[in-house]
Amino acid sequence: QTGQRGHADRIPAPKPKKAYTERTEAVVLVQNTSAQWLVRRCAESERWAGLWDFPRFDISDCPKPLDVARRLRQSMLEQFHIEIELTDSKFSLRHSVTRYRIHLLCFLGELQSEARGIARRATDAEQLRWLDIDELDELAWNASGKRILKWLQGLSRPDAKSRPSVQRDPSSTRIRRNAERRN
Repeated sequence: QTGQRGHADRIPAPKPKKAYTERTEAVVLVQNTSAQWLVRRCAESERWAGLWDFPRFDISDCPKPLDVARRLRQSMLEQFHIEIELTDSKFSLRHSVTRYRIHLLCFLGELQSEARGIARRATDAEQLRWLDIDELDELAWNASGKRILKWLQGLSRPDAKSRPSVQRDPSSTRIRRNAERRN
């Protein structure tokens, strides 16, 4: 109809597809001897300003796994005054933020014994905190940080067969019923 009425020139052209920039980032999950996890509040100048995240670094320019490990150890020391040893690459996830497509690699880092005092002092600066797994749920997270947190919480729970499928109020009849069915 638009063509018949002579309005075809008024139809807007389709918008071009969004051009994404590919990035590779790494998160380092570090636990202290009190079983607390290191988290940081993102600065006002950063993406996700004011939200909490695990220590995260851009590693897009690291071509080899050894370069990644070296970069992460060096970045943790320079930015947070914490010495770590990477123990394992646990999982990865992909997500998009504004104009970026991000491949996020998640590593476990072991806090080195000689750096523990330094790591405790670092909590006063740069919005760093050591928190128990239950305390982490109370923070405001970015979406990928929340996914990592859920993975960590899954690690800290007992075997799924021995716990109720709903974990709210222990006096709840629904929880008791689920627990009774398993026994």
